[in-house]
Amino acid sequence: MSLTPSGQILVAGFFTAFNGFPSQYVARLNADGSFDPTFYVGTGPDEVVSTVASQANGDVLISGSFSFVNGLYQPHIARLRADGSLDLTFTNIANAGVNALVNLNNGGCLAAGYFSSVNGITMNNLARFSSNGNLDMSFNPAAISGGSGSVQAVAVQSNGFVVIGSDFTNVGGYSYQCVARLNAAGGVDTSFVGPGLIGPSSSAITAIVIETNGQMIVGGRFTSIDGYSELGVARLNSDGSLDTTFLTAVGTESTGVFAVQNNGKVLEEGTAGLQRLNADGSLDTSFAVTVPAYGVYSMAVQPDGRILFAGGFSQVDGTNISGIARLLGDSASQAGVQLLNMNLYPGMFLSGSIGTNYRIEYTTSLTPPSLWTPLTNLTMTTTPVFIPDPTLPQGSRFYRAVTLP
Repeated sequence: MSLTPSGQILVAGFFTAFNGFPSQYVARLNADGSFDPTFYVGTGPDEVVSTVASQANGDVLISGSFSFVNGLYQPHIARLRADGSLDLTFTNIANAGVNALVNLNNGGCLAAGYFSSVNGITMNNLARFSSNGNLDMSFNPAAISGGSGSVQAVAVQSNGFVVIGSDFTNVGGYSYQCVARLNAAGGVDTSFVGPGLIGPSSSAITAIVIETNGQMIVGGRFTSIDGYSELGVARLNSDGSLDTTFLTAVGTESTGVFAVQNNGKVLEEGTAGLQRLNADGSLDTSFAVTVPAYGVYSMAVQPDGRILFAGGFSQVDGTNISGIARLLGDSASQAGVQLLNMNLYPGMFLSGSIGTNYRIEYTTSLTPPSLWTPLTNLTMTTTPVFIPDPTLPQGSRFYRAVTLP
């Protein structure tokens, strides 16, 4: 997810429609969660979009496993205009995947991932682009080694310095485990001492949030730092050393997906679902929102303090809500979960064979013997396709497609 300056919400992932509207892997929602049809990506990316970032001018950066966008070769990273169309002035080509995108104050952006070159020019897992889309050749990032050989998380400080996270053990010839800081030119900032031993050996830092006081919250796959219990979320001082006043020794291990509230509390996705930590890292037992474990992939704090979370869940607190929901504030008059304005479109998606004839049928019960009633016949001209039920039924209906001769 990414919040736009106008208060809208960009979402990306593995979907081909939202609220019944075709939208290939990326969509824009209005502030109430309804689909914004003025943002139209056309045929869109040909594979999953894993990261989306809204720029100040309304442009949209996307990255993922795609090779083509709207039929044009634009692998791993692309820029869309405010109406969803592909920005043809951004023609950069990364030779491997992009994991993270960060907007810069000058209108440019920073990309991090598995790539070793951009436009055929050596770029060690990091690349900086100017506002006009050109590769910034003044940024020469230090090489990393160890682990997966990638940068999985990136954050930019107000002075232009870049904090990176992953599972590396060395940056620019210096020993750094999982987190390091580069100066504005891409060289190693040796004043950043970094945390010491991070456990277990398979640890990685996959998310970084810079706080206003210069400290940073990091999340990922780890259970301890320097012998202190840190269950997937920790706070580092401005020099990278561990802040031992923030210890996550209670609760359940985090998955590295988190958001920091204005009051310093940390909302995180744990192995038992959503949980919240107090500003000192202790478990906030007053927070109780039930979401299936490992069901949240992204969070974002809105300017009014409300928290959006998105992922693969289909229920929140026992209520059917799919993919995205919002938490209201902490006051007594605004508590709990807000279901966004998900317009309902009854019917089914069919991934069939083009040129094949189908009959769409429905029933109100799957208990045998089920009575199936014909709804419509169609010949597939594109796949997948959404087939609406024009009768707007009350209660539940189940749909199926039957191949016709």
